[in-house]
Amino acid sequence: MEHIEYLLATLSGTRLALPLDLVLSVNEPAPVTPLPFCPRHVQGLVFVQDRVMPLMDLAGLLGLPARSTASATSLVILANGDDVRALEVDHVVAMVAVDAAAVQTPAEPEKATAFLAQRLSARGEDWLVLDYVRLATDTRMDAEGLIEDGALVPADPVGLADLEERTEDTAVDRIAHLLIDIGADRFALPTAIISEVLEPVDLRPMPAAPAWVAGLMQHQETPLLVVRADVLLSPDTPANHVAVATTADSIALRILDPATGRAFALLADRAPGLLSLSPDEIFSTDDAIAGISRYAVVDDRILAIIEPLALVGERLADVERLTPQGKHDGVAQMPMPDVAAARAAAAARPGYRFLTLRIRDEFFAIDLDRVDSILSTVRLSPLPDGGNGFDGLADAGDKVVPVLDLRRRLTGQPSPDDTPPCVLLQLEGSTAGLAVDQVLRIEDVPAEDLDEVAEQSGLPVHAVARVRDRLMAVLTLDRLLPRRIH
Repeated sequence: MEHIEYLLATLSGTRLALPLDLVLSVNEPAPVTPLPFCPRHVQGLVFVQDRVMPLMDLAGLLGLPARSTASATSLVILANGDDVRALEVDHVVAMVAVDAAAVQTPAEPEKATAFLAQRLSARGEDWLVLDYVRLATDTRMDAEGLIEDGALVPADPVGLADLEERTEDTAVDRIAHLLIDIGADRFALPTAIISEVLEPVDLRPMPAAPAWVAGLMQHQETPLLVVRADVLLSPDTPANHVAVATTADSIALRILDPATGRAFALLADRAPGLLSLSPDEIFSTDDAIAGISRYAVVDDRILAIIEPLALVGERLADVERLTPQGKHDGVAQMPMPDVAAARAAAAARPGYRFLTLRIRDEFFAIDLDRVDSILSTVRLSPLPDGGNGFDGLADAGDKVVPVLDLRRRLTGQPSPDDTPPCVLLQLEGSTAGLAVDQVLRIEDVPAEDLDEVAEQSGLPVHAVARVRDRLMAVLTLDRLLPRRIH
């Protein structure tokens, strides 16, 4: 049976159900700028999420008692095609999914209006369904539809992005990128070119090495050359540079050169999260500057995309020369890898990519292809009466998403941290979040290191992965997260 999702809210003592597929976000109230000679149903303009949009007098349009703007606690942004508007409500109560057959004509005809022609029952109460499409059509924001009042708000306000396209789930393939911070700047790298994300433990300097060399670290009993991304991005760094100082957040991204089979690591200050980019968010330039020829535009922010092999560039030969190979006489020889054989074996052996997490003292993994992005911190707004299976709502920048607190769900106890990191996931075409104690790293796990768990419908784990010297349960997200669309 078909289900429809609604956002439940109250306005002037009336319970309203707003169609969730038209809701772009829920925000805190914003200052209202009066607009002279505007239509009577427009209170003014508001600036929300870097966009200017009209604020509607919803209470007046619905014939509800007049209310003070100061009494609003939430600003709901809705879109009908390119027409994006803001509505103030007293309280946002919850999100619900109801049977389409349960949406009926109100039993009290006197409460039915042109925009409130139906009702539904949810959470033990009746809610009037707002026909927002009809409301937007009957109160058009162009001059043709406003002969009586005239409007100064164009149908396509300057600076108004096509928000609807950003909220729709498209069939375009998205590419996972790892966000890294280098100094005060933030960059992105495609995760496909990163073989491992390591901690630069026991990084040892190399005497008389070039300025772009941070040193050597041990990796699987083999020395790994670590290069400094900050120096490579700023060629004017003096040769007598100060030795790099790693912190607890520093990371080393292991990059494999497919031409030689040699590996090196790129040192960065920290990795704040993951970001999934579609091709239309990525732009190219003709000339690569310091290993950067592509840029991503996300939420009006430009991120440079680093191509590590191009960044190292002509220094690749020096990387191979500076990496100890164990070729000296009298020293135990390290076996040289057969690159062709290694590639053939890797191609024949399927593997898996996981994002690893920590909950208390336990470690878990989730499928990387389900991860949309990572928020370093979120603050959960509680949902009453169980929250339809979720633990709260969180602001994800361009939208408000429901969040499951994995810390409480797996341990049964509340967590003292009220601003945890959050992993945003794709769930049935929508976005949901997982609050965790710590996001660790991306791990490549060979097929032979993954053991399936016996099928149990109530168990949110479908496999156990061997990651280095630790076993991690692989979570089954579809069993763990509540269903939002039925």
